[in-house]
Amino acid sequence: TLDSPPWFVTKYPPIYFMLRAPFMWYDHPAPWPGRLISQVSALGTALFIGLTLRRLTGDRAASVLASLLFVAVPFVAVSSQLDRVELFGLFVSWAALWSLTASPDHVLAVVCLVASTYTHPAAALPALAAGYVWLWDQRRRAQANQLLVSVVAITGGIAFLLDRATGGGFLLHVGTIMSDSSTWSVTSLATQPLRSMPLLLLAAVVSSLAAWRYRLTGWSLIVSYVVAAALLIPLHPKSDSSIVLLHVAAASALATAACIHWLRPSRVAMGAFALGLTLHIGWLGLMPSPYAWIQARLRHWSDYDALAAT
Repeated sequence: TLDSPPWFVTKYPPIYFMLRAPFMWYDHPAPWPGRLISQVSALGTALFIGLTLRRLTGDRAASVLASLLFVAVPFVAVSSQLDRVELFGLFVSWAALWSLTASPDHVLAVVCLVASTYTHPAAALPALAAGYVWLWDQRRRAQANQLLVSVVAITGGIAFLLDRATGGGFLLHVGTIMSDSSTWSVTSLATQPLRSMPLLLLAAVVSSLAAWRYRLTGWSLIVSYVVAAALLIPLHPKSDSSIVLLHVAAASALATAACIHWLRPSRVAMGAFALGLTLHIGWLGLMPSPYAWIQARLRHWSDYDALAAT
């Protein structure tokens, strides 16, 4: 029961830990199940980013590029090796976005967005914003409102029940993650992964502005996701920056790959952009500076792995 030990204390909601719990019956506390979940989630997120772009544009090459760009970001590659909640939350949120573009029924999207929120409080926000704006742009406005109201109502109702069941402990501990007063700065260690991929970020910003200005194919979902991910940077505490960086990586991959599709009428422009992008991805793999952040994270989490192994 909740009134007697053993207790499990965490500042994150329960979905990820419920998914991870069965592995404890097999191998007791160990880091490998969480790492496996992160690896599968990274591949699943890449898949749904590509499938969503395919639904928006019908461009198979651009959708494959979007998937490859996401997993090519060094921060994503390393995060997929860590026993962390963020990638699973991102994966479920992208499953929700894909379901909105693939089906007129929004029930699956609601379930996925609620599950994403109960994996990490900020995991579903860009997907919810992008899905709402896209449905509104598609003149499915009643469905957009139903999506927003359903997600908020169900999330709030579950939070109320969990908080009552835990004597106020649920909102107290989960709220800790969102109430950190520390903020981001351009010199923060957390921003190193962002500063290591300037071309991807620049391409995402420029292509989003052009898509919004000229109402290019799929602009409403792509632009709204990029904007929502960007807004999380100053609003989210830097002490829990991983989910923000993953959202930015997903937004950059989506918008950059969409740019390839939008440039198709001009073979010269598309070829030049593709060449620059290829060189930039190669540079990401060779550049040592972004790995200072990664190495610090690995050293931090290796302490927990050693503790779990004892």
